[in-house]
Amino acid sequence: MMSPFDAARMFFAIRLHFTRASYDYFKYHGKTTLTQAKFELRPDRFVFAKLARLYQTPEQYQDLLVANCLFDPHLYSRMLVASEAYDRYLAYRKVHESLMYQVEQDTRWLHDQTPNLNEWIYVHQEYPLLLTAVWSHRIALETLIVLNRVLNFLPMWKSKIRDTIRAPEFLFTCEKYDPFVAVDVGKSKQLLRKNLTVTV
Repeated sequence: MMSPFDAARMFFAIRLHFTRASYDYFKYHGKTTLTQAKFELRPDRFVFAKLARLYQTPEQYQDLLVANCLFDPHLYSRMLVASEAYDRYLAYRKVHESLMYQVEQDTRWLHDQTPNLNEWIYVHQEYPLLLTAVWSHRIALETLIVLNRVLNFLPMWKSKIRDTIRAPEFLFTCEKYDPFVAVDVGKSKQLLRKNLTVTV
């Protein structure tokens, strides 16, 4: 079981990961400048005590934090005890527990629209079609992460998309989220070849 201090430390580490380019949660092993003494002075320490009781394993609590940082990377601790935060956690767990099924369904949907993946990832106009499909909730963000893990198209998007506000924030989130998405790249390649066509 986590302590309230552990819950606070992980909260600040993951929030830093999703808001600061120079901080990597995995590289720094979740370490921050928060100390036990500083924690005891925080007015929200009782929030972290409640969170530590609700989410008894670090894995569950990490999922809660990531799910809600994807929604709002600048979230406050009190937002995590709201029912909406728990709903996001459940939706996040559902996708990750059946990730390959999600990718399978999404790539089938992409195929039904147009089977050539190049049409989805190339920047023909303002945004790539794959990006707008994620923004409109036609496919899951995790599917985009998996496809990029195989094809590495995000650098091309960063250089070609002209939007300087929404797209850069989204691409930053994708890069930060990527290490939290556990996937078998070999199986992902097989699934991609099965459902879509890629031409170079």
